[in-house]
Amino acid sequence: MFARCRRAMALGASAVIDTRLTPDWSFAALELTDGRGVDHILKTIGGDNLSQSAAAVASGGRIAQIGFL
Repeated sequence: MFARCRRAMALGASAVIDTRLTPDWSFAALELTDGRGVDHILKTIGGDNLSQSAAAVASGGRIAQIGFL
C-alpha cells in the first residue's frame, strides 16, 4: 500500500482504493459498499476518471476535485 493510502487510513478512511493498482476502481468501490456507493470521493486527477467517480458515488455523496479538471 502506498504512503498516501496508509495516511488516508490513519486519518479515518474506512477503505482506500489506489487507482494505479485498480484501474476499474468504481466497480471496486461499489463492491466495498454492497452497491450503495461511497459517501466521499477525493479526486486529485482529472480526465476520464470523473466518469468513474460519478458511477461510484452514493446518492447524496460528495466528489471533491482538487487540481486540474
